[in-house]
Amino acid sequence: MKLYNSHYEWCTPLRFRHVAFDKGQKYRVRMRVRVEKTPGKDGEAFWAGVYDADKKRPCGGIERKTSQVSDSYEWYDVAEWTPEPGHYFWIGPGRFDKKGGAESSVQALYIDRLELTRIE
Repeated sequence: MKLYNSHYEWCTPLRFRHVAFDKGQKYRVRMRVRVEKTPGKDGEAFWAGVYDADKKRPCGGIERKTSQVSDSYEWYDVAEWTPEPGHYFWIGPGRFDKKGGAESSVQALYIDRLELTRIE
């Protein structure tokens, strides 16, 4: 999946009501992502997390700057938590001051895989 640099909203959700998981068990979600950086511009590369829509609170997340990521695909741990049907995974390109005229520090964000693993 390719996310473009024209925004930074939580644009790619995966709702856990569509995912098979063992109720009451702890899981780790991770993603394989590649960042196409804007040459010469440092800033946020991406942000991602798990959100509890019912309780309106985060369950964990990750943020990375362009200086912290390579140009190739890498795995990133996003969260460890106990999923419920009202939760969802989300990801977006890094934030920037669009109203102030700033441009994104990435050209695009590529999501290759998501992995949900039960933690014993």
